[in-house]
Amino acid sequence: MSGLPISELIVFICIVAVYLAAAVVGVLQLSAAREKCRHLLTPLVSLAVVLEAVMLIFRAVAIKAVPLTGLFESMIVLTIVFALTYLFFSIVIRQVWFGSVMVWIILAMILMAGIVA
Repeated sequence: MSGLPISELIVFICIVAVYLAAAVVGVLQLSAAREKCRHLLTPLVSLAVVLEAVMLIFRAVAIKAVPLTGLFESMIVLTIVFALTYLFFSIVIRQVWFGSVMVWIILAMILMAGIVA
């Protein structure tokens, strides 16, 4: 993560914070307070997808190329794909475990992207 410019680092920290909040909401869904937290997961994941798109735009400007040439950018795109898959499947799959597990998988992937940055 030390190789990122300050603007990208700030956006990346925001992405991690949003996914961490979504992971906490995913765990809270499994408890007795699931009705209170049920509608928070989708907006949090949507916000994180938007922030990841902003991150890719910053990377494209920084490297002056399509931001899919490095491992970090590819992992960001992969987390966007998983997040969009979750958003589309969450319309059909109403299981509480699905949202919780998907958000934790996406959080793990974004943390791995931070390691390779």
